[in-house]
Parts: sequence; C-alpha cells; structure tokens
Amino acid sequence: MKSVSSLRGVYNTIMANLEEKTKKIENLECQMKTTIYEVELEAASHIKKKRLYSEAPSGNQQKRAEQKTFKLTVKSKSGHSIEHMKTLVQTKVNPADMKIGITTFKDLRNWRLLIETHNKQEIDALSKTINEMCGEELEASTPRHRNPRLIIYNVPDELNIENAKELIMKQNSKLCIEKEDLTPRYLFKEKRKANNLVIEVNSMTRMKFLGKKIKLGWNMCNVDDYTKINRCYKCSKFNHRAQDCKGELTCPICAENHSLWECKASYKCINCTNLNKYNQKLPINAKHSSLDNSCSCYQNILPKFT
Repeated sequence: MKSVSSLRGVYNTIMANLEEKTKKIENLECQMKTTIYEVELEAASHIKKKRLYSEAPSGNQQKRAEQKTFKLTVKSKSGHSIEHMKTLVQTKVNPADMKIGITTFKDLRNWRLLIETHNKQEIDALSKTINEMCGEELEASTPRHRNPRLIIYNVPDELNIENAKELIMKQNSKLCIEKEDLTPRYLFKEKRKANNLVIEVNSMTRMKFLGKKIKLGWNMCNVDDYTKINRCYKCSKFNHRAQDCKGELTCPICAENHSLWECKASYKCINCTNLNKYNQKLPINAKHSSLDNSCSCYQNILPKFT
C-alpha cells in the first residue's frame, strides 16, 4: 500500500508538471503567431505597388490626402431647411472668436450640414458650442468609427449573449483571443430557424476569425463579415431610413409612386434607373427589384460596409 501510494504521488507530480509545460507551450505558440502576423502586416505596409501615371494623384489631391480632417454633422430637430440651419449656425457661432479654422461648411443630401476641421479638439469644441447655442433647434454630432462585425452561423441553442464570449474562448484557444478582443452583440434566427450570432471585434481579431471554422458546443460554425446596409422602405434608396426620408414614395418592384403592396407591374429598380440617366453610354440592367441583392447599385456599395 505504501508503494502504491508513493507511485500515485509521483504520477500526480509528473502530470501536474506536464500540464504546466503544455500551457507554456500553447502560450508561446500564441505569442509567436501574433508576432509573425504583426511582422507580415508591417512588411506589407512597406511594399509599394508601382502606379501608372494615370493613377498618380494631382498636387491638390495629394495634399488633401495627407491632411487628415475631422467631421461634424448638424441636423434639425424640427425639420428646418438647410438655409435656415446655415443662417442659425453662422449667427450664433463665430469660429474666429474660438480660433478654429473651418475647412468645409456645406449641406449634404440627407438634409444635414457638414463641417470639417484639421484638429480633433477644434471639432469637439465646435460640436459642444453648437449644441449649447443652438440646442433648441439643432443637434451636432461627430461620427464614430465602428469596429468590424462578424456573423457566426448555426450556433448551438444553449449559447446566449451572456455565455457566448466564454464559450468561444474556451473552445478556440488556438486563436489566442483576449476578453477585450470581442463583444457579442445579438442573436437572431434565419428562416430555417438556425441561430446566428453577431459579434463586434477589432481588425486584428477579424483576421484571426476569417477563413476558419469556430468550435461551439458540438458544432463547427462558419464565420463571415456581417454587412448591414440601410435601405429606405419609402423611396427604396440606400444609406438612410424611412423615418428620415425626404424623398417620394417609390415602389421597390417597379419604381412607380405607390407602395409595394399595391404593385401589379413588372420589375424596375429605381437605383439602377437613376444611374442609367447619367450613364447612357454603358447602361446597366434595371429589370429587377430594388430589394434584389444582385442589384448592381447594391453590389457597388457593399464593399464599404465590409
């Protein structure tokens, strides 16, 4: 019995040492992979592709590209016109007194004003001043840069927003993901009743996920970029919602002025039809619904959201 007890003690010691060394090896592998990825990124950034003469920007374009700008948008709370908004801002806010240099002051198509400067502190001070001086009628805001979002398909039913991060990290240790690298956003079901998870990640973590399958429970789940483009259900155009729309009611099926439910005509896309007005030499096919994901206009703006 003493011999067996001694052997058990030696065995437990060996196993504990082995487990500790295995963890160290895994950590070293993760650090090595991260270092290699960073070196590859740095090397890729120094490789300059040879440009054609026609691709070289002019002097003014190059200067604009080198000068980073910070943006501010102003919208009306009561549906005032662009001219009224401009007059109100120019009357109550004096950039000269604030020692701020304005590089851009113009109206946008979505009934907002765009203001640009070359300094973040200046744009923050300007936003604060406009909200204080014109807050009853106008609202100023600076656009935020959103992190990439990924969709994980066919996740198990037992997964939820609370335990999603823990399950991903436990079963996919080789990806070397830290807690702050991802944030689960929401779950939704497809028509086939499969659960999908949308997560928000940084650019480094996105590269680790793409092209791989994620282990979750008993499932091997595919991962892809999650793209969600705003489509107006009133005018059938992109990049705004129906509640902010200033356009006319347009059917997404035939591009006439009635709702989808009243349509009895053939297919005609309003976006491709408008594009063909300015592109008569090389017209594109407009005989489809504006809700069709194969629409040329939809495919053109899709890369901006990936």
